[in-house]
Amino acid sequence: REVFELMSHFAAYGFNRSHAVAYTLIAYQTGYLKANYPTAYMAACLINNQKHMDKIKFFIEECQRMGIEIKGPDINKSDIHFINEGEKTIRFGLAAIKGLGEKAVETIIQERGENGRYQNFTDLIKRLIKANNGKSISKKILETLAMSGAFDTLDTLHRKQYLAATDEQTSYIEQVITYQQKIQNKKQSNQPLLFALKPSGPKHTIPTPPTCHPYTTTEKLKVEKERLGFYLSGHPMDRFSKALKQLCNAHTQNITTKKANETIRLAGMILSIVHRQNSKGGYYSIITIEDYQGTFDIVLFGQACHQYNHLKSDQYIYIKGTLQQRRGNKNDCFFSVKHIEALNTAIEKNTQHVQLYLPLEQIDKPLVDKLVDICQQHQGNCQLQVILPHQSTQTTVRTFVRKYQISPSASFFKQLEENRIRYTLQAVG
Repeated sequence: REVFELMSHFAAYGFNRSHAVAYTLIAYQTGYLKANYPTAYMAACLINNQKHMDKIKFFIEECQRMGIEIKGPDINKSDIHFINEGEKTIRFGLAAIKGLGEKAVETIIQERGENGRYQNFTDLIKRLIKANNGKSISKKILETLAMSGAFDTLDTLHRKQYLAATDEQTSYIEQVITYQQKIQNKKQSNQPLLFALKPSGPKHTIPTPPTCHPYTTTEKLKVEKERLGFYLSGHPMDRFSKALKQLCNAHTQNITTKKANETIRLAGMILSIVHRQNSKGGYYSIITIEDYQGTFDIVLFGQACHQYNHLKSDQYIYIKGTLQQRRGNKNDCFFSVKHIEALNTAIEKNTQHVQLYLPLEQIDKPLVDKLVDICQQHQGNCQLQVILPHQSTQTTVRTFVRKYQISPSASFFKQLEENRIRYTLQAVG
């Protein structure tokens, strides 16, 4: 009894405190590693979670917040797992690509380690077939590698060419596999012919890559997400990022935290639209949109369902609505849509003027000529303000451009960014 009473008394504080000490020690150790060896620490976190796409996405976002660059998979640089390539760079691991098994990746890495870098796609297939004892290579594995960007630096080809059909109605990947397989089989069949004067059989022509347009940025990112589980080289909403800060007061993950009847403004890309019919015969639509933070389902009923039946997947839309309480349940709210329009249209309607930042020290005739050309290509009704900071005198001149009014479209902002012209938007009101 005396021993039991001691145990009972100890149980009141011993269990939780012992765990608290252990957790505190682990928190201190991981905090120290993250603070002093951030790249190596984050690479280790990615390796530990590379089979869990949601967690990989979380850690990649944390890397971006910390200023650590995540470089995409590369057939000549990637290892099986994530590796740090420098002080602020992590290289994506091939085994972390969806649909690739570690065994296939190990063969690729081992062959590269023994015989050097792969020179081109034909060289890759040739060496992998040889390393696989003459057996064919999985077309699916090669397609996954191509679509994830692992071949981007291997050849001058763009991603779409690997899957595009050739004149023989098969993909370039299939053509090269078949060609190298025939070469390998011919070598094996000619080995016993000791007294043959010359090799027999027809000559095989090296496959020619098909000619086709590359993926658009949206298509490329969509394929990237399918293969990796998330966007890596960018985000479909990037071209609207500055406008979204001015136009939106919510995103997909905080809509439900807003107050009832508060006007909510958000934007996103349509992932899918599903049309359904309820038990009473009425129609409704479920529109799934995506932004930087995640996804959200918007439900349209009755008249709204018919009003917006022109919407399609991959469109960028701007939505206004409110949170409404369900009847009889104050704690249960739903998002009620009031208005939907194309995001480009919303930006043009709600942008009062665009501010361009042009340091006086950097202004020259080629820059001015280029800026005039951009303005002439995108004429509209939006005012343009030029801000001219002068570093040596610590003064700034602000002036509105009278000759040109522009259309604040995505292509206008893209051209500004391509020419490294900094800008901001001022919303109406």
